[in-house]
Amino acid sequence: MFVLACALLVAPARASVEDGRGDAAVTLPAYRGDVNGRERPRHLQLDGMTLAVAGGATSDAPADFASWYAAALGDARHGCGVRFGDDERGGVAAIDYGATLSTDDVAARMGTLAATGDLSALGQMQAVWYERRADGGTRYLAMWGGLALDKLLPPDGGDVAGGDLDGVPRPAGAARVLVAGERGQAARVVAYRVRDASAVGVRGAFLDELRARGWRSDEGFARFAANRGRAGERLWRRGRELYVDITRQGDDVDVVIIEMERRA
Repeated sequence: MFVLACALLVAPARASVEDGRGDAAVTLPAYRGDVNGRERPRHLQLDGMTLAVAGGATSDAPADFASWYAAALGDARHGCGVRFGDDERGGVAAIDYGATLSTDDVAARMGTLAATGDLSALGQMQAVWYERRADGGTRYLAMWGGLALDKLLPPDGGDVAGGDLDGVPRPAGAARVLVAGERGQAARVVAYRVRDASAVGVRGAFLDELRARGWRSDEGFARFAANRGRAGERLWRRGRELYVDITRQGDDVDVVIIEMERRA
């Protein structure tokens, strides 16, 4: 939705004051320049791409926070500064061109984006999500970096990039729809979707294959999940833990796997 909004809301830019996109890394500005109000950025690996992510907080109200970012991301250097949500929770998103572009420059980049699906051909994504704290202030999550649409939404329903988990089978007939984790950390999330399938059948076959590969189940955790209406499993093998959640979405079945180092 954000990419569609940018494509529709891009306004004619002023004459270019810089040539090219520039080589400097694009970062999302800290709220009111207060770098101490935002944590040090961490690097999220998402479907084969890397994005910077940082949380933060301010005593300012969400309305003031959102207005500041709408102005900061709504200048001539940005393709669009879209605000969504309300004064309780929402966000602001934009594309940073890296320079103030002419109308012809914008059109050329849009053409490259349409041909390649690579959003970074247009510029760098910048977004911030916020919500009101109990004390009236704001907590938020900022994200920025390059996105490739063909990696987020592979053609013909294929797998997203990022790879499967070592020693973990794929559910039969599944497409990989999400791979996420923080660079340098052991934890990863991989999700699959099985079209036109039975949740009971997918769960049974998948867990049988895991156990055949040496994964051991925590029966107590399975009972705990079942009592809360979830088809969840905790399994472990060789210093690793898996948390598996299997749910039905219409005619399809989603399988979400969280991998972590096994706790002592």
